[in-house]
Amino acid sequence: MHLISAEALPHFGNMIYLPMILIILEKDRDSFEKGPFKLKGPYVKLVDEATRAARAELGKPPSTYVARI
Repeated sequence: MHLISAEALPHFGNMIYLPMILIILEKDRDSFEKGPFKLKGPYVKLVDEATRAARAELGKPPSTYVARI
């Protein structure tokens, strides 16, 4: 007997991994801004786009997480 349905399992993964990804992206952005790069713009832009996508995915309302027994 499973407490988490198969459909809800990806949502739990997003709840765990997306906040970690956001932390990593913030650190990457700081590294690009403070690092000795000549062309910082493209890297910062790429990190910003990835951050927006992760925040949008994290903000989506999940479906039913726990199956009723």
